[in-house]
Amino acid sequence: MRGREDGVMMLAGSGRTVAGVILAGAANDGELAGCSDEPYEALVRLAGKPMVQYVVDAVRESCRVDSALVVGFPEFRDHLSLDGVDLAPAGQSFIDSITVGLEMNSEADYLLFVTSDVPLISAHVIDEFIDMCLQVDGEFFVPIVQRETSEAQFPGIERTYARLRDGSFTLGNCFFGSRPAIERTLPRLRVLYEARKNPVRIAASVGIGFLIRLVTGTCTVEYAERVLRRITGTTGRAVICSQAEIALDVDDAEQLRGVEDLVLRETME
Repeated sequence: MRGREDGVMMLAGSGRTVAGVILAGAANDGELAGCSDEPYEALVRLAGKPMVQYVVDAVRESCRVDSALVVGFPEFRDHLSLDGVDLAPAGQSFIDSITVGLEMNSEADYLLFVTSDVPLISAHVIDEFIDMCLQVDGEFFVPIVQRETSEAQFPGIERTYARLRDGSFTLGNCFFGSRPAIERTLPRLRVLYEARKNPVRIAASVGIGFLIRLVTGTCTVEYAERVLRRITGTTGRAVICSQAEIALDVDDAEQLRGVEDLVLRETME
């Protein structure tokens, strides 16, 4: 990663290291299956390249990340440019793949986990997010983007927003934290993940008060952070990002076409 070469990495001077982990274990059995016969979502092609390649390049070029790991499948080596990037087998579930990322980076002080379906993310966006995390008090960080920011940067591309008292926000597709914090968080995230299709269990996990506030639009970012702390058992923080690329994941054919148009337009400029 560039931080080791040019000396600009914030954490290098302190001897602390950051590992980047790209989660690419999802099968292509959802809405993108109608766009591509690739077996994995990460390999769905966008403007001539597998979608995950854009994420790999962003993490690899980051000035704040020391090492990069793709948690995916052996055949990725036949489709991706992975120079300087490690590859490990995906787990049976999303949480299992996070566990793989932790185990493969046992010496890292901090870890950045990012999904494979945010092809517009860049090294600059990653660096800015990590820098913002390190400027606030906390152990575990998730990015959120205001609706106004997202719609101004990417008009016409539909996103899902939560209406809070502070405004409407969408959740980014990565998280950052210290190793001890993520290790403490993982068992709690597993419980939440396993309950994702059970509304009663979800309510019990996050609290009925939080759900009521979400539905009525009276929840604040501060209150959501309190819930995040309770769920994860860490000092969790929601970081408002000014770069909407961090939250622009590709879930369906319409989003794929919209993002592909943006990539092609940028290539031509």
